[in-house]
Amino acid sequence: MSSCAQIVTFVKDMSVLSQLNNSSTRRTVRLFRNNPFCRSAEDCMSCDKVFSPHTAKNNIFSKFRMATTVLVVAILVLSASQAQATTYYTFANSAPETLANWWTFNNGTGTHPGNFTTAGDLFVIQNNNNMTNAASWTVTGTVQITSGSTLTFTAGGSTLTLGALTIDGGGTLTCSRVISVGGATNITGSINLSGGRANIFTGDFTLIGGASYSDTGVNTYNFGGNFTNGATTFAASTGVYTFSGNTKTFSGT
Repeated sequence: MSSCAQIVTFVKDMSVLSQLNNSSTRRTVRLFRNNPFCRSAEDCMSCDKVFSPHTAKNNIFSKFRMATTVLVVAILVLSASQAQATTYYTFANSAPETLANWWTFNNGTGTHPGNFTTAGDLFVIQNNNNMTNAASWTVTGTVQITSGSTLTFTAGGSTLTLGALTIDGGGTLTCSRVISVGGATNITGSINLSGGRANIFTGDFTLIGGASYSDTGVNTYNFGGNFTNGATTFAASTGVYTFSGNTKTFSGT
C-alpha cells in the first residue's frame, strides 16, 4: 500500500503522518463533504487541510450543534403553533357573535378573543347557557354546544359559518338560517333545521347514537364528506339531499 493510500485508508492519528518522510507522498487530507476520510488517492493528492483527531472532534461538535439548533427551532415553531389555539367559554345567555361574550376561563374571567378567525380556536357554549344570534357569525375554528346548552340562530338575514361543529349529548342547535360547516360535524345531541335554506356541510357529517336530526323546511343540503347516520331520530324534509362523500351509512331510525 502506498504512503498516500495509507493516509486515505485511515487517518486517525497524527503519528501516521509522522511516519511518512517522503515529501512527495506526505500529503494533507481534506474533509470532503464533512467526511473525515478522502474518497481516493487522487483526492489525497489534491488535499490542503490536515485531518487530525482535533479536526474530527471539532467536526463532530459542529454537527451536534447544528442538529441541536434544528431541533430547538422545530420545538419553537410547534410551540408557537399550539399557543395560537385557544379555548373560549360562554358564561351567560347572550349573542354568540359578540367577542365580549367569550372568555378564556369558564367562570367568566380571563380575556376575550381578538377575533373569531384564528385557526384552531375552540368556542364552548357551557351548560345552561342559551346563545341567540342577532347577526351573522363566522368562526374559523370549532363551536361546541355542550350538554344543557343551546345555540339558536334565527335572526333575519344572518348566516352561520363554522370551521367545525360539535353538539354534545343534551346540547341543541336550532337554525332557520343558512348554515355552512367547512370541517367535521359530530352530533350526539339535537340539530333542528328549517327555513328553506341551501345548507352546506363540507366535511364528514356524523350523527352518533342518541342524536336527533330534524328538518322541517324545504331545505337543500350538500354533504361533501362521509355521511354517517346513527341517530336515534332522523326526520328529513322533502328537500334535496346531495351526498358526494365516499361513504354513506344509514343505521338510525
